[in-house]
Amino acid sequence: MKTNIAVYGGSFNPPTLAHYRIVEWVLETWNKVDRIILLPSWKRKDKNFWIDHEKHGVLIREFYKELLELNLPVELDTYFFEGKNETHTSTLQENAYFTECRWIDPEFIYGSDVISTMSWWLGNTQKYIEHVLPKVFVQRPWYDHVDPADYDMKNYRFIEIPDLPDISSTLAKEQVKNAKSVEWILSHNIANIIQSHWLYT
Repeated sequence: MKTNIAVYGGSFNPPTLAHYRIVEWVLETWNKVDRIILLPSWKRKDKNFWIDHEKHGVLIREFYKELLELNLPVELDTYFFEGKNETHTSTLQENAYFTECRWIDPEFIYGSDVISTMSWWLGNTQKYIEHVLPKVFVQRPWYDHVDPADYDMKNYRFIEIPDLPDISSTLAKEQVKNAKSVEWILSHNIANIIQSHWLYT
C-alpha cells in the first residue's frame, strides 16, 4: 500500500505551539497523511536567525523528541539544516532531494500566506511549483482567506485547522527579547531551553 508522506519544512526558529498543532492535526485528525518529515532549513537570506546554529539545532531536536513522545509518526531530516548544500535552500532543491535521493514523492506543507509569492520562488520555471509540486496549504488564522485557484495553483489540498494558535516564531523571539511571557507560544521544554541559555536576548 502506498504511504502518503508530507514534508513540513521551515526554520522552526523557535518551534512554536502552532507547529505542534499542525503536525498533530494533520496526522491524527485529517488522516490523509501517514507520516510527516520535518525539514529544518539552512540559514535563510530572508530571515534574521538571532541564534547560534548549534543552539538552534538543540531546539529543533527537542521539538522532534516531544512529537515522538506523543507517538506521532514523524521523522527529522537534517540534510539541509546541516548545510550539505551550504546555500539558501530552494523548494526545487528540496523536492529533487526527496525524489532523486530518497525515492519518495511527498507533499509539501505550507502556510497560506506564501501562496501569493510562490511564482517568484528561486528556480521556479514553467510554473513547476504552481502546477506540478504536490502541496498542502494550511490556512493561517491571522491572514485573509486566499483561494489557491486565484493564483493558478494545481495539485494542492487546502485545510483549515480548528483552534490553530495565532502565533509565530517571530512573535516568540520578540516576547523573549522584551522579557515577556512565552507560555502561550512555546512548549514548556522549549521555553526552558531558551531561558536557560539566554537565547534571543
